[in-house]
Amino acid sequence: MAGRTVHLDDVTFDSTVLTAGSPVLVHFWAEWAGLCKLMISVVENVATEREGRLFAGELNIDQSPGVTARYQPSAVPELILFKQGAEALRLTGPFTESQVLERIDPHL
Repeated sequence: MAGRTVHLDDVTFDSTVLTAGSPVLVHFWAEWAGLCKLMISVVENVATEREGRLFAGELNIDQSPGVTARYQPSAVPELILFKQGAEALRLTGPFTESQVLERIDPHL
């Protein structure tokens, strides 16, 4: 992912996501899952739309087994919104930008 998202992994996840001062939307994805690729621009656009209120990251489940085991995404793509270090919302499957915004806005 590029744009307004940051790459996350087992080493950077806790220090980046769990201690963030603002909500963090994490895209759990896999290279082999076509629907995940569709979500890349959605997540980037959401981060742009809510700049200053939200930050977004992406975590490849195959390259980050520790975080993946901890949060156990039921499928990919899966979006998890973290707020003050805790999971606030989980969205499984592909969503449009407006659907994601509608669901995360009450948490921002």
